Amino acid sequence: MATQRSTRTPTSGGPDSGPTPERRQHGAIERLERAIGDAAGHPSRPYRAVDTLAIMQRRGSITAGMRQAGEDFRARFATA
Repeated sequence: MATQRSTRTPTSGGPDSGPTPERRQHGAIERLERAIGDAAGHPSRPYRAVDTLAIMQRRGSITAGMRQAGEDFRARFATA
């Protein structure tokens, strides 16, 4: 009895292909709320990493002011 294998071609990164499994294993990701222009000026809704401060604020463990203080610290730390 011969078995038949289906040949699958890799996705070409079309609009609905989403992030790769390798990217998904590195933490929370989400789509941008609104479209932005890509390098060619075409509208797109890319995925982005969700940072720890955003997760904490959504969960309610920090306030908006606490998040802003964290963002300010992050910016100053990067500058230093």
